[in-house]
Amino acid sequence: MTKLKEKTRRRVKAGQTTTKSTKSKSHADIVLDAMRPVVHMIAESIGRTSEVVLHDFRTPDASVIEIAGNLTNRGIGAPVNEINKWLLSQGKDVRDKTEKFMRTGRGRTLKTARTLFRERNGQAFGALCINIDVTELLSVARSIADLSGSDELFQKQPRLVDDIAYVVQAVVAAEEAKTGSRLNMATQSDRMRVFRALQEQGVFTLRRAVPRVAEYFSVSRATIYSYLNEVNGEADHD
Repeated sequence: MTKLKEKTRRRVKAGQTTTKSTKSKSHADIVLDAMRPVVHMIAESIGRTSEVVLHDFRTPDASVIEIAGNLTNRGIGAPVNEINKWLLSQGKDVRDKTEKFMRTGRGRTLKTARTLFRERNGQAFGALCINIDVTELLSVARSIADLSGSDELFQKQPRLVDDIAYVVQAVVAAEEAKTGSRLNMATQSDRMRVFRALQEQGVFTLRRAVPRVAEYFSVSRATIYSYLNEVNGEADHD
């Protein structure tokens, strides 16, 4: 009977210790710890063409805390890139990125999606990112369309959206939210509004921003610099 009581006491004490340990963890720590095994489960389910990354944005210089697969040459302890640092600076306004296509430096096409983890106040503290190499799949789809003689099988080309394009989309969406209506880039006033916002948000301080923004809006680099000169001229007169 005494031994049974002692065992019960130990179990209760162990349970109390676990409860205290859990309570001492922050909401972010609990969420990120729970997601660590999920990273590997997702990667194993998709296969070798995938890369799943778990980020802790509270440590931007070493944000990758779990990773499975290797499509972007990163490992645990890798930092967030400058684009993600910019996105983090947007605080609550940073958005999830779902089902976008991007091109790697090695010419591979990735389908990428990201879901954010947030504090109760809306601030993003981490993210789960899934990248899938669809280069061969797209090639097979094109071959099937060619062999069948039907373009209908491959009508919709994937739109490649790099990180700069995503940043531009975020800024445009924020400006549209302020006005309550869609911006018309064919009008001078709306164009200037967007470029003024891009400048204020520091987008043009990012590496290769000018050519990428020019490509996004289908204008020349000279046009981008013209807009920037006009925006800077407005600032000088304020």
